[in-house]
Amino acid sequence: MRDIFLLIKRNQGLLNQIEGEYYALLEKKEIPDNLILDLKDFYWNIKSILDYAWKYKGQKWNFPMRNSKKDFKKSVQLLNWKILECVEKFQPYNNNISKNLNLINNWYKHLCLIPQKRIEETRVTVSWNWGWSVSWWSGVTFWAGVSIMWIPVNPSTQRPIPNNIVTTKEEKWISFLFDANSVKWIDDNINVLWFSKETFEAVQTIVSELEIKEE
Repeated sequence: MRDIFLLIKRNQGLLNQIEGEYYALLEKKEIPDNLILDLKDFYWNIKSILDYAWKYKGQKWNFPMRNSKKDFKKSVQLLNWKILECVEKFQPYNNNISKNLNLINNWYKHLCLIPQKRIEETRVTVSWNWGWSVSWWSGVTFWAGVSIMWIPVNPSTQRPIPNNIVTTKEEKWISFLFDANSVKWIDDNINVLWFSKETFEAVQTIVSELEIKEE
């Protein structure tokens, strides 16, 4: 059981390190291999946390990851309903995080590094002095005759015409995504940092719901 919490603490440190390194690399086009290796370790630790937790509950095999309810039922030994419910809701057929996590770890299992790509998007926010606001991302197109907060939009600039009623702000958002072309069936446009944080939180929730406590 001690191994579970050692890995959780290790992964929290890795996640903090990964996040800091990503922010330092936002203006660069490529991600260095050592950062991709940190991610490989991070996701392999996630798998180990789940496997240790499962074995702590008296199971012989690793934490099950199945693509159908039928396969899941075949893979589990007799357990109380509370444990089964906790584990089943994290199965790939029920949970999108689990589905993508399973695909990522299957790739890493073969000692491959998942390439990542950098994308840059523009977020436009139009705010009214009374506190209302509306935002949109790159790719949104407004046709002639469209107004935002009663201010006509210029189809050429895709921004409200100059006025003294609303404020228009543009922000550059940079993200690193898993390259879906390299891993079959993984979802498109998975933000690496967001997904890593969401996955880590989900796994810690499972450990908690399995009533595994640090001594």
